[in-house]
Amino acid sequence: MVTLEFNSTTGHINSTAPVHNSAHCSGRIRPIASLQPPTHYHPIIAAVPVSMPSDSTPSDTSNERSTPCNSSVTDFHPLHAKERYFELAGEMTGQFLGPMPVQDFLDEFLPKPSTPCPTNLEPFDFEAVKGFETEFAEAAMDANVCPNFEFHDITNTKDKTFPDALKPDISIIPKRSDASGPPDTNWTNIELFIERKPHLSDPFRDPAPEVDRKKHQFVKYTNAATENRGRMISYAGAQLTTQFRQFCFSISVIEGDEARLMRWDRGGAIVSERSNFVNNPAPLLEFFWRFNHLSLEERGWDTSVSQPTTEEVAMAIEAKIFAEGDQVHKLHIKDDADGVDRYYLVSRPAKYGPGVCGRATRGYIAMDLQKKDRVWLKDSWRIDVEEMPKEFKIYQKLQKNKVSNILECRCGGDIGQQKTRTNEYQGKTWRCGKHRIMPHHHYRLALELIVGRPLKKYSSTKELCVVILDALTGMLIVIFVRAHEFLFIICPSAVGEAYSRADILHRDVSGGNVLITEKGRGVLIDWDLSKDVAAVNTTQRYWRTGTWRYMSIAILRKRPMKTVHEHSDDLESIFWLLVYHVLRYQPSIAKEVNHLEDKLQAIFDSSFKAKDGQVCGGEGKETFLGMFKITSEELKSALHSQLAGLLLDLVHAFYVVYLPPCVITIISEERWKEAHVSLSDMNAIRDIFRRRLAEGVWPENDGAIDPWSTDLKRNDRKRPRAAIEEDSEDTADSDRSTSKHRKKKAVFMRPPFM
Repeated sequence: MVTLEFNSTTGHINSTAPVHNSAHCSGRIRPIASLQPPTHYHPIIAAVPVSMPSDSTPSDTSNERSTPCNSSVTDFHPLHAKERYFELAGEMTGQFLGPMPVQDFLDEFLPKPSTPCPTNLEPFDFEAVKGFETEFAEAAMDANVCPNFEFHDITNTKDKTFPDALKPDISIIPKRSDASGPPDTNWTNIELFIERKPHLSDPFRDPAPEVDRKKHQFVKYTNAATENRGRMISYAGAQLTTQFRQFCFSISVIEGDEARLMRWDRGGAIVSERSNFVNNPAPLLEFFWRFNHLSLEERGWDTSVSQPTTEEVAMAIEAKIFAEGDQVHKLHIKDDADGVDRYYLVSRPAKYGPGVCGRATRGYIAMDLQKKDRVWLKDSWRIDVEEMPKEFKIYQKLQKNKVSNILECRCGGDIGQQKTRTNEYQGKTWRCGKHRIMPHHHYRLALELIVGRPLKKYSSTKELCVVILDALTGMLIVIFVRAHEFLFIICPSAVGEAYSRADILHRDVSGGNVLITEKGRGVLIDWDLSKDVAAVNTTQRYWRTGTWRYMSIAILRKRPMKTVHEHSDDLESIFWLLVYHVLRYQPSIAKEVNHLEDKLQAIFDSSFKAKDGQVCGGEGKETFLGMFKITSEELKSALHSQLAGLLLDLVHAFYVVYLPPCVITIISEERWKEAHVSLSDMNAIRDIFRRRLAEGVWPENDGAIDPWSTDLKRNDRKRPRAAIEEDSEDTADSDRSTSKHRKKKAVFMRPPFM
């Protein structure tokens, strides 16, 4: 097992990561330096290049579903491949646009080269039989339609950089100067991937000419189609995770004679119409020819990443920021404050968000080349709308209003014009259905470092409560970097002070954003989804912001729908944060409560798809407040009296708020209004914490333990084509709701970093 370890004596950050020696074409941006994770990881999360974090890294929160682009929240036991694909397909519901005309796709995304595509090529004249992948790859190579690249059938090839990760059918990699050895077809080296499936597994359905596209369901929800869509999502996520990329391309081959072109970015995916490349090979040949002549940036690479000089790497090693043999990259930030270009050296991410859509946050221990010291560098794709300010601006406001314990925020800025483009096409006449896809802009932020621990590593339940109280009222704020002796970043203050002093709502209180300092105090991090109170109160909410598991009931539920995120929602997130970390990491709960995994799934992760397509939830949390899922007697029996009392006091405070009208008339409307007023600021919740913490003697040895820590082995090898479920295309899509499938399939999966 490989980890990032900090030696407090020498100040050196050690790594047991293997050195990546893959041969890449000249001028190619190298893949992200990564660790090789343990083989029990969820492939899409473990699928990391030559230096990603190990399972000791707790700061990856990608398994916690967030919005507006949802990500998986299951976290107790790993899902098998088929279940995982359904999960991934559900996460990208509403993020596919199509069918785009093939010629439009080519003209929009692949500029025509000065040398036209040869017209005498017909490489795809063969039967769609067993061995298609090899024949296709060889035909493309023989036709020299993409001369700077190699096509390889990797159907049965295992990815060395992704333990247990599946591979696509065909990979396209840069042409090697020496092709005598085996090709490097790992995800770190793939430029384009092709996946072939039967007609029934086509994830999409083109409308007939006479059909109203606004009403047509382009995405198919049969089992076979959903599984295949999830499979392709896992591949695109793997490529975007392992490489410094803005976007990537892929091809979906149907049966053996038709194909769809696809472009993936952090906003979603654009899918072309289905075309027959045997009867009419010109469009596919044109795609390959144009792809061959694209620049690095046009192929999706992040060209703000460069290779440092030998002297710069040596300086970082001498400063004990990196070790000998670490693969090092140089990242650029144009500072929003003064427009100055600043450069930072990074190696393996200590925090990262795998998958396709969303912010895709990566965190690095970095070297500031200007000040020659260690910083934390956050690389993400921020939601690019006016009502959501850049994170650097939030830090400036927090500092201006003297929010407690903030160290220097070095710089922050957008990365050139690296923006998602999927959102630009949601109003096109060719697209089917209605979509609301958020625009994203690549963004980096540099902050200072401090030492701390992840919340799930609390040493006692008293420490857990103190830390969460600190996050509520405002102490320190930091970011995780490593295990055992953790490096963090100090950020702005917590929920209470940020709201009272700076009029800022955090809006993403979660298990990954509250951490523990060396002295056992709490900190709150990641303010990229925060917002001014004034802006929140004047802007209608069209999407949810935060992490699903900890969102308030009011934000999650369908009716009555809440359109404004308020301070009370942040306070409720603090409550669910405590509930989850007690129920999840106190073994006595697992012993006392039957079917705990199912109950936690129902409370924190369940959802349903409303008729208007919106994914909603909160019902499980309401049942918890009513003590239906887990009773007060079970809590009192499993927990010591102080902690059980604290939980039940908080349950009562929020329970009254969510009482239905028929019950309010019984308990009196005045009491209901008092409950609402008490949650308008942090005082009532803070007082409950303080009173219970001051009572009695709290145990010192009831720290967090994962009762489901035993790894489950699974066989995720690619299934033979004959095993693919032949769902009827006549099955009504409305009966194949992905959200229903997710709810059924999403047994808790143990997260890779827990």
